[in-house]
Amino acid sequence: MSKFVLWTIIFLLLLSIPDSSQARDFFGGIGPIPMWLDVDFGDLNEDVESIGVSPFEDGLFFVGGGGYLYVSQNVRVGLMGAGSSKKETGTQDGITREAEVDLGFMGGTAEYVFSFEKGDVAVGTLLGWGNAEIRLRYVSKKPISWDQIWEDYQPQGEAENFGTTFKGRFIAYQPFLRLKYKLTGWLSLQGSVGYLGAEVGQWKQWGDIDIENEPSLDFGGLFITLGPHLGF
Repeated sequence: MSKFVLWTIIFLLLLSIPDSSQARDFFGGIGPIPMWLDVDFGDLNEDVESIGVSPFEDGLFFVGGGGYLYVSQNVRVGLMGAGSSKKETGTQDGITREAEVDLGFMGGTAEYVFSFEKGDVAVGTLLGWGNAEIRLRYVSKKPISWDQIWEDYQPQGEAENFGTTFKGRFIAYQPFLRLKYKLTGWLSLQGSVGYLGAEVGQWKQWGDIDIENEPSLDFGGLFITLGPHLGF
């Protein structure tokens, strides 16, 4: 939290820099957006550990991208999306249990820009949607025949390998502060800090089977991004 406060103070100080930018070389731009999300898996880990799987360590690294266009001198709008995955396992008596979490989101962005000679500072937000999946597997690592796999699904079958998937959706929102520093006429380095809201309150097994008494899991948290940007 202290790092977030420090970055916030730095960005707010930069807001006081007067607008002395030259004419833009581009009316927008695009680029990759690597993102670190400080998510806490505490609530989910209680269930994960109960089935013999190592708990998820806090934090997710996202790979994404986005871009924007200027609609006025100080306002730009765009799109952004990113996704991430994390898996943990546990093995006992030749049986491996796996738990995997996938998280992805996409949305539209709007920013108000304060420009200076070599870049700009922007105050913005993202609003969109996201999907979350939790996958569980119970699998024996010994070889299994093709016929045995099909017999496992017979009415009297006893499956040696099985699994399930929980799927949920969430409203994604992301207030942020972004700093862009111009390296050349077409290349900049940009970073941002903010908060991603990603709370899933309703889950379905396999995406279409209702689950009773399901938990509300919050995958949101503070985030930091840093990456190149093409255009300006």
